[in-house]
Amino acid sequence: MGLSILLLLAFIMPFSKFNWIFEPLVVLFYFPLLVSLGAGAVLKPSLKTACIFSGQISYPLYMTHYAALWMFGNYYTNYKPYTTQLVIVVVSGVILLLGFAYLVMRFYDIPFRKYLSDKRKNRLSK
Repeated sequence: MGLSILLLLAFIMPFSKFNWIFEPLVVLFYFPLLVSLGAGAVLKPSLKTACIFSGQISYPLYMTHYAALWMFGNYYTNYKPYTTQLVIVVVSGVILLLGFAYLVMRFYDIPFRKYLSDKRKNRLSK
């Protein structure tokens, strides 16, 4: 819970004229501190499955979200949706993006990582 609050503090950091100083400091020092604290954290068994899934889907989500952001930006610029429309688009977009990232993880990322691991094992065993 404490790490979540520390991460939230970084995300709600207010915009100011000193952001050119604060943002690099956050990236260079604060985020690595959070990663090191997280590496030493003890995981509750009830959260293990969710954490493993989050870790597995993080890279496929990273691979696929960029195109979705451009499509959303184009839609928002061209159609200027009202708040209710925007909520529907964002919620459905997040669900679709997570579903697409899951498919990428399941049918591309996991098999490709297995292929590379097997290839590495074969090289090391020779």
